[in-house]
Amino acid sequence: MKTNDIIKYGLYGMGIYGVYILMKARKNNKREIEIALNRWMDTLCNPNSTSEDVANLYAQDGVLLGTVAQRIYQTPSDIKLYFDEFLQLKPCGVFDEIIIKDYGMAAIADGLYTFNITNQEGEEEEVKARFSYVFKEEDGMWKISTHHSSSDPGFEVE
Repeated sequence: MKTNDIIKYGLYGMGIYGVYILMKARKNNKREIEIALNRWMDTLCNPNSTSEDVANLYAQDGVLLGTVAQRIYQTPSDIKLYFDEFLQLKPCGVFDEIIIKDYGMAAIADGLYTFNITNQEGEEEEVKARFSYVFKEEDGMWKISTHHSSSDPGFEVE
């Protein structure tokens, strides 16, 4: 093996090792993701929160497929529009079950949540839904990159 090959393969190996170290260093984010999820729920539950407050929890390139959405929301202003309407229902909820997968520079949270909303007749009703969030770091905090929520088809919480 030539000296140049040794250097080339050595640098290549160090690059792979560097990526491994970086990914490993960013693991153990589960608590931070729990905090980000609770920040999202607390913002929804706060009657003084605005749709902009909620939209600011999403990444600049965030995508939202909301529980009551008729379409995909793909920009910060688009996501704000969704929450303009959703916040009129006075939503507040709890996470019933959360599973977090930590991939270092990104994390996925899946689970079930239950919301109390105010319907058009002014009556409070309970809505169970399932969710998937993908989080990534942006501007020094974990932001929602992708959020999918849909009505719960009848799962049992364990």
